[in-house]
Amino acid sequence: MKTEKGYGQNDRYFIGDTTIRTRNRYGKITKRRYIKTGNGNQWKLYSKYLWEQKYGKIPIGLGVHHIDGNPLNDTISNLALISKAQHLAIHRPEFSAKALAAFITTRRKIRWSTKKRK
Repeated sequence: MKTEKGYGQNDRYFIGDTTIRTRNRYGKITKRRYIKTGNGNQWKLYSKYLWEQKYGKIPIGLGVHHIDGNPLNDTISNLALISKAQHLAIHRPEFSAKALAAFITTRRKIRWSTKKRK
């Protein structure tokens, strides 16, 4: 049962529970399904969780793509493992120019910070 603020009863979820969260990212509102994978605040995207259960860990630089474009359709037959560059190219028309510029700037900062550490 959910309370008035939307939290689970006693703010308690069990490992294996799933939730659907709405997020506003880069100017686009999407709904995604998450699964609780451990104690505390350990949650994972359900699509990534399913892929890892079926095929093993996702390699660095690759991501899970929903073939039909519906992020709530998390069946294995609807998931594909593609490079992050391909994933961005597929979804580029969905981003506004301002949001895309912010995304690219953030990615560059992350890349430079990881190169400096090596």
